[in-house]
Amino acid sequence: MSFLKRGREEQKEPAQTIAYIRDALASLERRIAALPETLQEPLRSTLRVPLAQLQASVEEVRGSLADIVEMLQRLSSLEEKMQEISEALERQAAISSDIFDAASKQLVSLDELRESLTKSLERSSSSLDELKELISSLERRISEIAERVEAAGLGEFKKALAELQGVGETHALMRGSLENAAKLLEALSVAISAAEEASKRLLSEAERYSKLIEEYSKLSAQAESLSRQIREIEEARREIESRKAELEEKERMLIEREKSMGELLSSLNAAVSRIPEVGDLIKYIEFLRQKESELLAKHVELERKEAELKALATRVASEAEELRKLRLEIAEKEGKLKEWEADLMAREKAYAEKMAALASLERELSEQERKVSILISRYEALQKEVAEKEEQLRKLRDEIAEKQRILEEELKPFRERMLKEQERLIEWERRLLEKERELTGYQRMLASKESALVELRERLEAREAELTSRERALEEKLKKLGELETRVRELEREKALLEEELRRKERELAALKGAR
Repeated sequence: MSFLKRGREEQKEPAQTIAYIRDALASLERRIAALPETLQEPLRSTLRVPLAQLQASVEEVRGSLADIVEMLQRLSSLEEKMQEISEALERQAAISSDIFDAASKQLVSLDELRESLTKSLERSSSSLDELKELISSLERRISEIAERVEAAGLGEFKKALAELQGVGETHALMRGSLENAAKLLEALSVAISAAEEASKRLLSEAERYSKLIEEYSKLSAQAESLSRQIREIEEARREIESRKAELEEKERMLIEREKSMGELLSSLNAAVSRIPEVGDLIKYIEFLRQKESELLAKHVELERKEAELKALATRVASEAEELRKLRLEIAEKEGKLKEWEADLMAREKAYAEKMAALASLERELSEQERKVSILISRYEALQKEVAEKEEQLRKLRDEIAEKQRILEEELKPFRERMLKEQERLIEWERRLLEKERELTGYQRMLASKESALVELRERLEAREAELTSRERALEEKLKKLGELETRVRELEREKALLEEELRRKERELAALKGAR
C-alpha cells in the first residue's frame, strides 16, 4: 500500500507542476500582449531560444515516457506469463494431491508438469532477459535525459532568465515558469527512477519465483524418485511374499514328506533288523538323509530371507514417513507460491495504475508542447522586432549625429551675424549719444534748421525703428537659438539613453550568441 501511495504522490506532483507552468505561460502571454507592440517582439525574440530548448527537452522526456510505457506493457505481459506459471503450479498442486494416492498417475502427471514448467521457465528466462535489456536501455535513456536537461535545458533557461531580468515582472514570471519546468523534469526523473526501482523489484521477485520453481522441480524429481523406489519396493515385497508363500508351501510339503520319511525310516529300520540283505535300502536311506540336510539348509535360507524382508519393510516404512514429510513441505511451498501470486497480482494492479498515470502525463506533455510551439513562434517574432528596433536605433543615432552637425553649421553664421549686429548696434548707440549731445549743444543754433532736424529726426526714428525691428529679429533668432540648444541638449540626452539601450542590447545579443 505504501508503494501505491508513493506512486500516486509522484503522479500528482508532475501534474501540479504542469498546471502551474500552463497558468504561468498563459499569464506571461497576457502580460506580453498587454505591453506595447514595440516591446512584444523583442521579448518574444529573446524567449525563442529557451523555449525551443524546452520543447526539445520535453520531446526527449516524452520519448522516454513512451519507452517506459512500452516497458511496463512488456512487464504486464511478463506478469501474465508468471500468472500462467502460477496456474500451472496450481494444477500441479491439484495433481500432486492425487499423486500420493496413486503412484502411476503421479509419475505421468509429474512428467507433464515438468515439461510444462520447463517451457514456462524458458519463456520466463527469455522474458527476464528482455526485461533486463529494457531496464538497461531505460537506465541509459534516463542518464541521457538527465545529462541533456542539465547541459542544454536548465543552463540555457537560467542564462535566458538572467538576460531578461531587466524587462521586469514579465521576465520574472517567465523565469518562474522555466524553473517550474525544471522541477517538472526533476519530478519526471523521480517517477522514472520509481518505475526503474519497481522493475528491479519485479525482476527480483521473478528471480525468486524462478528459484522456487527450480526447487519445486527438484522436489518433484525427488518425489518421483521416491515413488519409483516405493514401486520397486512394492514389487520386491510382492515377489518376496510370493516366494515366501512358495517356500512355506514347499516347507509344509517337506515337513509332511519328512514325517512320512520318518515313518518309512522306522519301518525300514524295523525291516532291516529282520532282513539281513538290505544294502541297497541303506543306500537309499542315506540319500534321503542327504536330501533332508539340503531341505534344512533351504529352510535356514528362507528364514534369512524373511529377516531381510522384514528389514526391507522397515526401510519402506521409513521412506514412506520421509515421503509424508516431503508432501508437507510441498504443501508449504504451494502456500508460499499462492502468497507470492497474490503479491504479483497486487503489483500488476499497481503497474496498471502507473501506466494510466504515465499516459495522462504524456497527454499533458503533448498539450504543453503545443503551447511551447506557440511561445516559440512568438519568441521568433519578438526576436525579429528586436532586430528591426536595433536597425531603427542605428538609423536614429546616425540621424541625430547628422542633425547635430547641420545645427552647428547653421548656428555658426548666425552667431557671427549676431556679433556683428551687436557691434553695429553699439556703434549706432554711441553715435546717437554723440548726436544727442551735438543736438543739445546746437539746439538753439539749429532752430532755423528745425525742419531739417525734424527730417533728420524722422530719418533717425525710421532708422531706430529699423534697428528695433532688427533687434526683435535678433531676439527671435536668439530665442530660436536657445530652443535649438535646448533641443540639442534633449537630443544629446536621448542619444545617451539610446546609446545606453544600444549597449545593453549589444550585451544581450552577445550573451545570446554565447548561449548558442
